[in-house]
Parts: sequence; structure tokens; C-alpha cells
Amino acid sequence: MTPPTTLREQLLRDQGLRLTPYRASEGLLTIGVGRCLDRIGLSLAEAEPLLDNDIGRATAVLAQMPWAQRLDTIRRAALLNLPSTAGSAGSAGSWSDQRASGTAWRV
Repeated sequence: MTPPTTLREQLLRDQGLRLTPYRASEGLLTIGVGRCLDRIGLSLAEAEPLLDNDIGRATAVLAQMPWAQRLDTIRRAALLNLPSTAGSAGSAGSWSDQRASGTAWRV
């Protein structure tokens, strides 16, 4: 096996890549390749693509719900905003749960 030659390769080897937040050895909230969210957080340039991805994911979930397509633009936008204001930005978990269970919200 060839040893890592770049700093990026070394950090990936040493820190590992975790795509969900975890508590590092000092108890600090961490994500990615050793990114300490408690101390560094995210920059605007890092947060904006996350937001764009969350919006795209929520939009795709909503697009799979025929009843949602009958709503006007304002009501669809309100539904897209729900996961964000509920603290699960972009996950649209409640939409996915309802789609899987075959139930639908009354609007």
C-alpha cells in the first residue's frame, strides 16, 4: 500500500471521513474530516451549498406527492419551509414517513 503523499490524503487517513455529526474524543461536536463545529462552525460559503442541497432534496420529495402538485405556489413554498422551521432542514422526514405509510395531510 502506498503511503499518503498529500496533506489531504493524510488527514483522510488519520481523521477519517464522517458524514454525520459525532462527538470527538474531547466531547466536541465534529463532522467531515475532523471539522469541529463547536469551535469553527461553518462559513457562509460552506453553509449556502448545504442550504441549496436541502432545498433541492425537500423539493424532490414534495414533487413525488400528487396532492402537493394541486397546491398553489405559496402553499407549496410553505410546505417546503416546514422541515427547516421544524429543525430538520431539508430532511422532509414527515413527508417521507407519510408517503411510506400511505397517509396524506389534509390541506
